[in-house]
Amino acid sequence: TAKTLWGEEIQRWTVGVYPAGEVRTVPLNFAEASVEGMKSAGRMIHLTWKFLEGLFVQTVKVQDLSGPVGIVTVIYDNSVSLTATLLLAAAISVNLGVVNLLPIPVLDGGHLLFLLLEMIFRRPLPVRVQNYAMILGLCFLCTLMVATVVFDVGRMMGP
Repeated sequence: TAKTLWGEEIQRWTVGVYPAGEVRTVPLNFAEASVEGMKSAGRMIHLTWKFLEGLFVQTVKVQDLSGPVGIVTVIYDNSVSLTATLLLAAAISVNLGVVNLLPIPVLDGGHLLFLLLEMIFRRPLPVRVQNYAMILGLCFLCTLMVATVVFDVGRMMGP
């Protein structure tokens, strides 16, 4: 649970890294730190994928998405340490990397989809089809961005 600006308690879903108390620092050599970094990135990728899967099968609501306003609110509300903020930045970076590979035109995953279709059909999709797909993908992403800001502001205002 979290508190709104007016002190009301609300339930908040989070994906990735969220400060949960004291941060413990463990000294590691370069090799150990590299392995732990890879494990941590793998866990973040797994969490991002599970969240996207939850959106698809509707075990997670679209209203649980959060954008820039929600991220700043989390950092501000919790007065997080530099380490926790860097971990949050890493989680956001991994999240963006995974989302960028989704087969949505305009994103890299959409370009990969076009290339796959070109391999299957042995010729590129007509430019007109690609353009319409790009416009639809852009409209979808813009709608998603506006929705996340609206959801974030709505959470700030309370129920």
